[in-house]
Amino acid sequence: RGENGQGEEAEREITRVVAAKPTDSKLLMRAGDFFFKEKPAQAADYYKRSLEADPKNNRARVQLGASLVRSMQIDAAMPILTDAIRREPDNYAAHASLATALFKQRQYPEAAREFIWIIKVRPDVAASYYFLAISFDHLGDCEQASRAYQDFVRRADPASNKSEIEEANARLGQLQRLIKERKCVQPGKKGR
Repeated sequence: RGENGQGEEAEREITRVVAAKPTDSKLLMRAGDFFFKEKPAQAADYYKRSLEADPKNNRARVQLGASLVRSMQIDAAMPILTDAIRREPDNYAAHASLATALFKQRQYPEAAREFIWIIKVRPDVAASYYFLAISFDHLGDCEQASRAYQDFVRRADPASNKSEIEEANARLGQLQRLIKERKCVQPGKKGR
């Protein structure tokens, strides 16, 4: 879209079309999708309007929450994502955005719970193990952090995750030392 200078023209066209049909939920969703990656705050506005036009549209709710997380409006995103999950408990995108929001808010027990759910649904997504490991690490649960870091290193792509793999391996060494020295929190049975 931004190639060949057509991005601005496309944005003007979207604004014009939406102005002509300001309550068309599907059109507002498409406008939100257009802006989602590069202008998440603007996308959030379109998703919010789409949801107002069609309050039963859970995809609009999930995308609104995700856009708010992407634009660092975490407090506003949390109740929207929680509502989306209440309406559709198996919505992966809603859980992924909520996990990210909780992690950014440093709510590590809740973030860990969400990352565990995500891993059960899609065990092939390496990044989930990384953020689960960091969550457990912040909670002082060395053993579960260690397992999650190991799972991440095993699944991660060495080319695109080089620095994260290096960090995970370094932290694994530190965690093993803490475990041997019995300097870790001894949490209740929080298995995954």
